[in-house]
Amino acid sequence: MKSLQIKRNLLLLLLAAAMMLGSCRKDNDLFKGEDNFITSFTLKIGETIFTAAFTDSTITVTAPEGFSLDSAKAEVKLSENASIYPDPSEITEWNDEMQFVVKAYNGTQKIYRYKVDRKSIYEQNSVVLTTQADVDAFGQQGVTEIGGSLIIGSTAGTDSITSLAALYRLKRIDYSLIINPTYAARDVVGLDNLSTIGDALQVQSVDSLSSLALPKLETVGSIYIKSTGPLTVDFPSLSKVSKSLDLEVPLAGASFPALREVGGKVTYYSGTNSATYLPIISFPSLKQAGSLMFYYFTNVTKIELPELEKTGDIDLMNLPKLYEINCAKLQMASGTISIPATSSLTEVSFPELVICGGLKVETKTINTLDLPLLKTVSGDISVSYASLDGIRSLTSLTEVTGELLLGELPKMNGLGIPASLKNIGKLTLNNRTVVAPAEINVKGLNIGELNLQVGAPVKLIGDDIFKGTLTVNPSLLTTFPTLEGFKEVDSIGFGGYIAYINDLQIKGIEKIDKGFWMPNNNVRIFSMPDLKEVVGDFTINHFNQVTQPVVEFPKLQKVGGSFNVKVESTDVTTLQFPDLSSIGGDCMIGTGFDNRCLSTLLFPSLATVGRKLTIYAESYPAYSNTRIVDLNGFSALKQVDSVEVNGQAALVSFEGLKSALSSFTAANWSASNNAYNPSYSDLVVGKWTKP
Repeated sequence: MKSLQIKRNLLLLLLAAAMMLGSCRKDNDLFKGEDNFITSFTLKIGETIFTAAFTDSTITVTAPEGFSLDSAKAEVKLSENASIYPDPSEITEWNDEMQFVVKAYNGTQKIYRYKVDRKSIYEQNSVVLTTQADVDAFGQQGVTEIGGSLIIGSTAGTDSITSLAALYRLKRIDYSLIINPTYAARDVVGLDNLSTIGDALQVQSVDSLSSLALPKLETVGSIYIKSTGPLTVDFPSLSKVSKSLDLEVPLAGASFPALREVGGKVTYYSGTNSATYLPIISFPSLKQAGSLMFYYFTNVTKIELPELEKTGDIDLMNLPKLYEINCAKLQMASGTISIPATSSLTEVSFPELVICGGLKVETKTINTLDLPLLKTVSGDISVSYASLDGIRSLTSLTEVTGELLLGELPKMNGLGIPASLKNIGKLTLNNRTVVAPAEINVKGLNIGELNLQVGAPVKLIGDDIFKGTLTVNPSLLTTFPTLEGFKEVDSIGFGGYIAYINDLQIKGIEKIDKGFWMPNNNVRIFSMPDLKEVVGDFTINHFNQVTQPVVEFPKLQKVGGSFNVKVESTDVTTLQFPDLSSIGGDCMIGTGFDNRCLSTLLFPSLATVGRKLTIYAESYPAYSNTRIVDLNGFSALKQVDSVEVNGQAALVSFEGLKSALSSFTAANWSASNNAYNPSYSDLVVGKWTKP
């Protein structure tokens, strides 16, 4: 029995062994050795562990901006019996992308790409760093973005900050970067990765600064730099300034090679008393700017704007060595292009310019205007002192909405404008030191105002109906222009006191559509023999120097507005308007005073005065008119709204107003301080003359 039991046990052991052997053979049959996966990947540097994420065949480690993964230790787990090349344990530089090859047991391979995803470190609030210790401590935080402003230094105090190297991780400032005067370094090092400033870059009176370079800055709201310089600025990546670019500093150099757009003004201003060093102003990529202003750079020889297509003003001032402006592609300048009076330019060339807000040229050396496509100017054109025959070369110009001023042009003969130009808001011809052309022909032109500021006799030729104002500068003229045409004008203007015209004869004008106004003057002899109608007001301020005994407008028949004439001459005795039949508004006549008195008023055809007739002595009550004895010169008057007569010390008869009595009431009659002062009742009962 015992032997049988032993045999049974032995049989069971053999059976178990066989079963185990079969199981092993089955497992070996399932293992094929084809897996080539990385199952986990971590980097450890110090106490910090970075665990990678997997997407298909990409290994991504996320780390803060500016945080170096170099010298990290890698721990990598693979599929069973797989191998990896290169060996992660032998790698120490983990900041850059690389590839790994994982090889399965059976020899199949899979390639993994390793990369680092940098995560920004965001500081929400504004940051103020007033000392070097503040700068260094903030730099250790590794901040890459600031939601507010970054303010470096203080507005006053001891210089304390010498380096910004600790801020090398910073990439973005949502509001402003302000560098205050206590920044003590000669350059700015440490902001090399800054790409965006949401609002302003301001450098406020940092006089120690000689170089400012922000190599990766791409966009900024505005730039304002002010210091005593000299300063070199370099913005190689800057493409857009949303608002203004303002450099108030003697620039030694300025580089903006990628700048394409400035929303507001571009201003270079060295200061009127500062030494200037910049030889060339250059914006090689700039296409659009709100305006361009370059002032007081005494060594600038060229302005290079080869890609500029659109701007507002171009304002240049005191650039004595400037001899070239390159704006080959400029098509629209909505503001005024101002060429400096102090320069070495001989040519003004904008070959593609079509629309311009204004043009101002005051440079004696200019002998060429090259604007062949310019069609309209919405503002003013002013060309003075240049060696030009006016603006004849602007052969496409059709309209100047504002003023066209041609002044002191020694080579201009006649009216120096192109045949294409037909519409001019105001045409001013100014010749003080240069002899004016003897003849000016404006026939066929639509001119709002023709303004002559010339000191020599000139003949004006125009259409019979000139729908504009004819203005002369009385401080220069010695004679009124000779007119051919001009039978009807919109108005006649005198700019102020008429100082030098002794013999003022305005011949040929028959109708004035608006008003006629004669200012204070030194005129000795006056005549306007052809005037028949003034639609608006008629005003002669005074004729106190006139020597002729009679001031007469022999053909004037109608004044649509008010009539206001004062004569205060010792020689004039008679004011005579023989054909004047109606005045639409008031009629006011100043008869003089003391020994400057009129003795006769002759208005024999005047039938209607729309409002009030006033006859007065200008200096009453101190002085009165002592010569007029009657108003018989108004015997044709039948209609007047009211009458006032005062200050006529010799006046004894009002019979000349008899025909008008029924047209006004007692309330509208006044006679005072005359030799005879009848009441309205006296007139009604026929007491027109002093008893």
